[in-house]
Amino acid sequence: MSQYFTPSDQANDNANDADFGSGGAAILVDQPSGPVQHLVIGGGKDGYLYLLNRDAMGGLGDSNAWQRFNFGNEIFSTGAFWNNTFYMAGVGGHLQAFSFNTSTGKMNALNVSQSSASFGFPGSTPSVSASGTTNGIVWALNNGTYCTDQSTGCGPAVLRAYDGANVRTELWNSTLGTGNAAGNAIKFTVPTVANGKVYVGTRGNNTGGTTSSTTIPGELDVYGLLSGATQAATPTFSPASGTYTSAASVTISVVTSGATIYYTTDGTTPSTRLDGVYRPRWRHGHRNHPGHCRSQRPLSKRGGQQHVHHRAAGPTAKPHFRQPEHWYAVTIESVCRPNRHQFPARTGLQFRRWNYREFLYLQFAHSDHREYFHRR
Repeated sequence: MSQYFTPSDQANDNANDADFGSGGAAILVDQPSGPVQHLVIGGGKDGYLYLLNRDAMGGLGDSNAWQRFNFGNEIFSTGAFWNNTFYMAGVGGHLQAFSFNTSTGKMNALNVSQSSASFGFPGSTPSVSASGTTNGIVWALNNGTYCTDQSTGCGPAVLRAYDGANVRTELWNSTLGTGNAAGNAIKFTVPTVANGKVYVGTRGNNTGGTTSSTTIPGELDVYGLLSGATQAATPTFSPASGTYTSAASVTISVVTSGATIYYTTDGTTPSTRLDGVYRPRWRHGHRNHPGHCRSQRPLSKRGGQQHVHHRAAGPTAKPHFRQPEHWYAVTIESVCRPNRHQFPARTGLQFRRWNYREFLYLQFAHSDHREYFHRR
């Protein structure tokens, strides 16, 4: 051994089962410039990430690391690095993305995005598929229900696909549609990307017993585009994310023929349970009653584009979308803080028709008030 690194508190880590070696090390691509060209990153049970110079690892002591920062969760996984972004999910945490600064040679210690879904023990070691520096998809497995001792349960692994540019955008997961469920989870399985497909090793229908205890003691699940399937185009949003001082109309458009947009306005996951039929029947209220701050409505495709209008004053969050099979589910996030003393009665509520479809226009009087609607 020519060199090594270990944290300052390694003796304490060893005595308290907080070992640094619980997570794996990810080698960053060689940097063509910057203060350090050869870097490696990893962490352990104390939840700290260490970025090290592969040519001078530093020996004993945190101060000898090139960078150390708090990841926020115990680490039992290995990160992935693509397009100057580092991805990893810790125990009980979200998939996080950290940007790498090529000038300083260090990570931004605050994540630039994180997934809505969280991952049970042991977290997730992601894989990335991409066309060079574009069209990156981060694949992550939730193996929390791995059936054996210390597992919280026994059930299928869940494969999730995220937009590499913003992992808050989940493109698809294996609980959606029919025939996509994986076999029961194995604790440390990693999704493997090859030949345009994603391969996931599972225990089949085995529930933790011997291999002969069930009919399928192991199963390899392969994911890819179905034969003859056409991938829907990415929806476009106008205007872009930002803060607006006056009312603005948010438009969601998709040009793929036959595509359907599903969306919610409170950040919850859209559903196809409305059967793709747009029949607006809304009830309007101003009491802060649980469950009344939600609206969900699909818009079926007719013509060249689809448009869904949502008018609001004040800050608006960037919409994000999901793509199970051949449709996109789009979520527009907003705040629901009704104040009945400032309720703008009869202000800005109307139905309009466009291209033989009805649209609900929502007009907000000021940023401290959010009107809300839900289905009967």
